[in-house]
This record gives sequence, structure tokens and C-alpha cells, in this order.
Amino acid sequence: IVDIYTDYGPFFPYNQYVALYKIMAEYSFLWKWFYEFGSTPLGLWLNENALELSCFEPFQDCLTRNPFDSSKNDKRADMVVSVHPLC
Repeated sequence: IVDIYTDYGPFFPYNQYVALYKIMAEYSFLWKWFYEFGSTPLGLWLNENALELSCFEPFQDCLTRNPFDSSKNDKRADMVVSVHPLC
């Protein structure tokens, strides 16, 4: 199993989503604020552009990497399943 953000996220906050989700689950007002902001046109635009600029290549590596190439992360996704509403 590959968590594409944890294993291939290039930097904070992408590679720290699990820890951030735990904090937001503990403090529900944070979850509500990020959810509501993320569903606005500005939030959607920021998310799309930030992911395109910073995560596209690392995520593409995850999906196209040679599993026998030991010089990179030894995890490779065979299938991608998303349960996130923004994906």
C-alpha cells in the first residue's frame, strides 16, 4: 500500500497530511474551516494549482517507476484509490 502524499509528497504540508488530519480531527473547527475554504472557488483553484506545480512529477514517479530500480523509493502504486472529495 502506498500513501501517495506521505511517500511521494515533496514537502510540507503534502508529506504530513496524516499528522495534519489527526490534528484537524481533534479540533473540529479546523476541519470545518479547511473544508469550507477548500470548497470555495479560490480554495479549489489554490489546491489545483499547488498540486499541479509541486506534486505532479512526484506522483507521476509513483505511478511509472520501475519497481526494480532500487535507487528510488521502493514503493510503487499498482492502483490508485481515492476517497477524497477533491480528487
